[in-house]
Amino acid sequence: MHLKRILSGIVAIPCLYLIIAKGGLFWFAVLISVAALIALSEYYFIVLNKQNESVFGPVSLIGYLVCEAIIFSAYRYPDRFEYILGLLVLNYILAGMITLIRYTAGSNVLDVMSKQVQGSIYVPLFISSLVFIRSDSDNGVAWIFYVLVLVAFCDTGAFYAGTFFGKHKLCPKVSPGKTVEGFMGGLALALAGGLGIKYYFFPELPLIMTVVFLLTVSVIGPVGDLFESALKRNGGVKDSGSIIPGHGGILDRIDALLFVAPVAYVFKAFLM
Repeated sequence: MHLKRILSGIVAIPCLYLIIAKGGLFWFAVLISVAALIALSEYYFIVLNKQNESVFGPVSLIGYLVCEAIIFSAYRYPDRFEYILGLLVLNYILAGMITLIRYTAGSNVLDVMSKQVQGSIYVPLFISSLVFIRSDSDNGVAWIFYVLVLVAFCDTGAFYAGTFFGKHKLCPKVSPGKTVEGFMGGLALALAGGLGIKYYFFPELPLIMTVVFLLTVSVIGPVGDLFESALKRNGGVKDSGSIIPGHGGILDRIDALLFVAPVAYVFKAFLM
């Protein structure tokens, strides 16, 4: 398992670096749109697993189209967030229309629609924050790497602290393997590493607000991880997919990032 993870990282990390650092905003948006489509299909697989509903059903297809429209809007109109809100409203209306057409007494179409609407917020809306961050021509690339490294710090610190010191369960009903000690290890590494990055690469950022940002990320990241674990447990699946050897699906890899991305955008754009 660890060998597969290492080999996947050896292949994926250089490719991600080239696209983020050298590919420009367009190719970054393409990367995000592809990741969002795959993650959304995995989300549908998880939540519709017990609904006898295809991930390519009519309500889901609307979700895919709106997903791509949201990413495009973030790329093409980075200063017009109201366009994305309009797309979410449009998604709700179209999904509602299809649901009414398919409705019969005792059917599950209303539940399918509610899960689709949740997915449109959970995946495309949250991940579009990365496109907004990257669209800043001054330091957008640096901030993307900052966010990715912080999420990695949280994950790495939690893994090793939990492995060697974990005794107290953090949220046993959702994820029995996660511990309070692991959570604290992730928080400590993200705080220490994040302040080191700020010192060398973002000296202009205010210290107190940076600490608040790092602490917030350290809490929100694990929440995103646990949220996806709850979805999988409720859906009766182990992994969201198998597209990445040793890692599972795309959603398994970006669950924490999905929750961190909009928080990072708010701090970068409005608070820091």
